[in-house]
Amino acid sequence: MALTACSSKETTSSPGGGTVPSKGAIVISSAAPLTSPVYEVPEYKAGLKAAVDSINAAGGVHGHDLQLNVCDTQFTVNGEIGCARQIAAAKPSAVVAPFFVADQSGAVFKILAAAGIPVIGGQGGSPAEMNSPVVYPLGSAFMGPFEGAAEGIARAGVTSATVLCDSPNPAGSFATHLITAALKQRGIANVKNVTAYPASDPTFATAAAQATSGGVNGIVLDANSTDNAKLIKALRADGYTGKIAVPALLLPAQSIAALGAAANGVILDSTTAFTTDTSNPGIKAFLADMHKYQPAAAVDDASLQAWGGVELFARVANLAKAYDAASLITTLDHISTPIDIDVAGPWSVLGKLNTIKGFSRIVNPTVTFGTIKGGKVVPQPGGFSDPFTASGN
Repeated sequence: MALTACSSKETTSSPGGGTVPSKGAIVISSAAPLTSPVYEVPEYKAGLKAAVDSINAAGGVHGHDLQLNVCDTQFTVNGEIGCARQIAAAKPSAVVAPFFVADQSGAVFKILAAAGIPVIGGQGGSPAEMNSPVVYPLGSAFMGPFEGAAEGIARAGVTSATVLCDSPNPAGSFATHLITAALKQRGIANVKNVTAYPASDPTFATAAAQATSGGVNGIVLDANSTDNAKLIKALRADGYTGKIAVPALLLPAQSIAALGAAANGVILDSTTAFTTDTSNPGIKAFLADMHKYQPAAAVDDASLQAWGGVELFARVANLAKAYDAASLITTLDHISTPIDIDVAGPWSVLGKLNTIKGFSRIVNPTVTFGTIKGGKVVPQPGGFSDPFTASGN
């Protein structure tokens, strides 16, 4: 899928296609699973485009419009690698807020690194992404929310916890390990892991009973967004009244709405501000842009992540003397005064690389917390904080 944002025209292409840059435009690329029978986020494209259209309407970057090309990864490894090759061949100024998750091998980022193209404002969907020399993520990637879930449970006074996941896949096992270690580093010594198998127990009743046994008063969920909702239902049906924490990206608004009262009290943490936090000026701007430029699209964490990535890129580009990929990397590496787009924690690079063990590219290691009440996420006081500090990383 390709978008020519500066002219507000939209065209469609296969991963081998592309668009011709407008004269004087700063060309940026992105990629996301826009269509897929497994997992799709068409609203991601909407968030990207809303930000681009808003920035262009305000005069662009020093008078240069942004031109956006978005490739549909279809949530497959081959799709993501194909998109990376298309982007590398097109030689944009940057890859902005990409959604690369299916390929955990690092092949995508090797392609982009070989092309010398910076990846700015991404969500950090794999360890490979978080250690690529051209990556500059928006927040604390997928590691921060798992550290944050442990922090949220610990803040709530939990003394005995279960980490409950849906299947023993490599990604789930890695996250479970992160959460378990983070809980223990916070003084919660009694931690057990429970794995549910939907094929043998689609209601998760057995897993819920195992998770709550032994006087556990805190549970961290590490499953996909569909299964997390089912697990919460199963836990409530089992009579569990203790604390439940889950990264916000794994419990979207539609799941919260479907759960109704069963979701009350669930603790969420997020690398971006909650879309319900209308006191946040960045959220106000995001909602206004989505309403004006993409009124039919879903307003959720996905569209916010995409919008925030473009906003970050524009702020970075405003600091640059030139807009080619190499000049932008030089600019990025020397940013010392924090950039604050409000929907994420203050962002800078100089002196921040290689500070989180195992994830060298995290420069904004923060999350914010919220609690579900009456079907909505109510932000907790305190704004953004660094969960890695509490875990000793």
